[in-house]
Amino acid sequence: MMKMRKTRLLLMIGMLCLLLFTSTIGVAAKDYPTKPIQLICPWAAGGSTDLLCRTLAKVAPKYFPEPIVVINRTGGAAAVGLGDAKRAKADGYTIVIASNPPFVSQPYLKTNLPYSLNDFTSIIGLSKEICTMAVNTKSPWENIDQLIEDAKKNNKTITFGHSGVGLFPHLAAESFFKATGVQARGVVFDGDGPAITAAIGGHIDVVIATANGLVQQVNAGNLKALVTLAQKRSMSFP
Repeated sequence: MMKMRKTRLLLMIGMLCLLLFTSTIGVAAKDYPTKPIQLICPWAAGGSTDLLCRTLAKVAPKYFPEPIVVINRTGGAAAVGLGDAKRAKADGYTIVIASNPPFVSQPYLKTNLPYSLNDFTSIIGLSKEICTMAVNTKSPWENIDQLIEDAKKNNKTITFGHSGVGLFPHLAAESFFKATGVQARGVVFDGDGPAITAAIGGHIDVVIATANGLVQQVNAGNLKALVTLAQKRSMSFP
């Protein structure tokens, strides 16, 4: 008989791919699920990860007899949500979506994390993500060269919003500003959604987030995309 493995499930989003994880305790597939499945999103509502979770929840009724319920557990660069997922009963009814930096970089930046990669097992890859920098439409910068020139000429410190210390947007921004010689200061938010909102409101100079998270606001005329931090152009901003 085919088995669906019983576990804490991890939907893992990375800049390279999205992954699903499971453990090894078996339960008959025909018996699962018999109640709603909780999907923990470790970032705030409105960001790209949250939107992905809600898209999964929306299409789930086509494939599952029970709904997927999205729960936002923010804080600690995904540590809060991942910790909650680890502590949940390993019965397949709590899943969590996260990027791979919480498992790759966070152990080197923080001690006593409430989770480890060994607490989860991969199920499936879902998506690819890359980072993009954007500014308020009222910003004087029309491209990234203008930002760099202005910051250096006028000795400015650029404030950039991101979704958590040690996560891809933060590391990408720090690497970019260091390479270009621009003074910059990161501002941490509980997800790219709040960071994008802060940029639209003019509270920070730049937001760095996934292209998928920014494209709606750029197309709506609320933000201007300056640069995609990748070797190839983003499909969102060709």
